[in-house]
Amino acid sequence: MLGDLDRATCLTGALGIWSQWDGYLAQGRGKALSAELALRGIPLDHAHTSGHASIRDLKRLARAVAPKMLVPVHTFPRRFPSIWMLSRSRLTANGGRLPHDDK
Repeated sequence: MLGDLDRATCLTGALGIWSQWDGYLAQGRGKALSAELALRGIPLDHAHTSGHASIRDLKRLARAVAPKMLVPVHTFPRRFPSIWMLSRSRLTANGGRLPHDDK
């Protein structure tokens, strides 16, 4: 997905947030992600969580972070608009494209 985000030119000022056990960062995929983020100059913060966040908590997080653009991963595509209702959110399905604008 980083390639899609590169093409959308929306990573300037980005911050990666790792919300799993930090030991996974020492393993294959975690190492690869850390390296890809480092190549782009994107810092990676660790905020361990357990289980799945509720929609209410995800909304609170989105409001607190107030991102210029929100790109959900592992969501419910059909329910997304009714759940989030955020003008700065972008949803892509498999093979979809991120817009290149700042709306």
